[in-house]
Amino acid sequence: MHTEIRTAASCIHATVELDSGVWIFEFELDAEAEEAAPARIWAKDCAEPYRAAGKSVYLVGIGFDSEQRNVDEWKMEILETVARKETARMEEEGESNA
Repeated sequence: MHTEIRTAASCIHATVELDSGVWIFEFELDAEAEEAAPARIWAKDCAEPYRAAGKSVYLVGIGFDSEQRNVDEWKMEILETVARKETARMEEEGESNA
């Protein structure tokens, strides 16, 4: 496990690298998991070094609740799923802006 990894674009909160794949984690305090969502990790290009290695990449966003002192909610997606959603969103915006 590695924490606070600096990339050219941003900082990855944590990664776990195994033979079966790489898990990239984004943590947020007192925010919905949506703010730490996998799409946000992908948009910051944090996964690029791991994609190049040819491993499966899993993006995990975790929202913590400070009052409950526990995980409030979390989301996980496989990188290709996030990439397809982002491409579809961009295509849709391009069509509506035309």
